Amino acid sequence: MPCLWQLALEEALLEDAEANRGAHQWFRVWESDEPVVVVGRAGRLESEVDLARCQRDGVPVLRRCTGGGAVVLGPGCLVYSLVLSLEAHPFLHDVGIAHRWVLQRVAEAVAACGPSVEPAGISDLACSGRKVSGNAMKIAQYSVLYHGTLLWNASLDEMARWLRHPPKEPDYRAGRSHSQFLTNLAIDPHRLSRSLARVFGADKERDWPEERTRHLVEQKYSQASWHQTGRWKR
Repeated sequence: MPCLWQLALEEALLEDAEANRGAHQWFRVWESDEPVVVVGRAGRLESEVDLARCQRDGVPVLRRCTGGGAVVLGPGCLVYSLVLSLEAHPFLHDVGIAHRWVLQRVAEAVAACGPSVEPAGISDLACSGRKVSGNAMKIAQYSVLYHGTLLWNASLDEMARWLRHPPKEPDYRAGRSHSQFLTNLAIDPHRLSRSLARVFGADKERDWPEERTRHLVEQKYSQASWHQTGRWKR
């Protein structure tokens, strides 16, 4: 599934949960087949992305519905996604608590496969002081969408090529460049996916909301204005 559709599906899962007043909870993992830059809901392209290089290299620049900074997705970068009920998890209304609660469980899933990681900054996971995971969220009325990346064999040179130094950085980054700050986990992605499913209790699958996803692609994610400015014609 192309990354544009993946991003639409993320939002469709949240919409589905909202339509069912939080009764539906979701967990999934995915990986983009090709490199793509994805900025946060309110991200400014010019300050976060080297647009000229992305254009020369034919790398799409897309926008997601959650906050946070720009990331490069592609082979070697696992994405996990959660949609959780706020009735079942009322503490997730607090952004700081939500980050700590989810990242603690992701760290447990990673540790079960070998490497030791720990929360760092506001919403990162780090291994020996270098970032291996960035995370973002969107809180709605009945549900929260929480998703993040886990680097296992990503091209760090490409990230350094297409992303600018972020306008805001966590203290532990200490001014390091992308290539000095990021690292890959020595981990099997299939084993990691199973470990994540275990810690979040994702033992059942349902049909994805295909119609909602298609609608979002047609009405929002296919519009250049959404990806360029965060606004679209409704």
